Amino acid sequence: MIRKYLLPVVAVAGLAFAIWMVKQAAKPVIPAKPVAEPARSPFANKISGAGIVEASTRNISIGSHVPGIVARVFVIVGQRVKPGDPLFVLDDRKQQADLVVKEAALKEAKTRLARLKQAPRAEDLPPAQAKVKEAEANFEDARRQLQITEKLSDARVIAIEDVNKSSC
Repeated sequence: MIRKYLLPVVAVAGLAFAIWMVKQAAKPVIPAKPVAEPARSPFANKISGAGIVEASTRNISIGSHVPGIVARVFVIVGQRVKPGDPLFVLDDRKQQADLVVKEAALKEAKTRLARLKQAPRAEDLPPAQAKVKEAEANFEDARRQLQITEKLSDARVIAIEDVNKSSC
């Protein structure tokens, strides 16, 4: 007798659960607030391109060790430049936003560690300390990337950063 009623009840419960899950998944997702204001172009017309400058004698390939959007150009058409002169500056908003995110993660990890130190459990303390160290390392890396982007006109900075990253 129980088998006679159990299978239909389980089937109806499964169907009800499936319908409920579909309705839950169909709810609109609220978009997250951006960490930093999105980039807005001050120009009505926009263009993009890859950097090859045609000189009067030979072609010169221009590039950067860090990918990004050119924020400012220091030279004009026909201007003579010397080796080492800065030609352009890259937009550092992405690094700024990463720095803010890493700083918030560091603050959250330190707060959690302080809360655990007030009433610590032996098994909770080492993972929290590891998270703080990881957040500090991520914050320092983001800060270093921002400094590199800001000092990109000095070609030696990139070489030093490559050495630092390869030694880690």
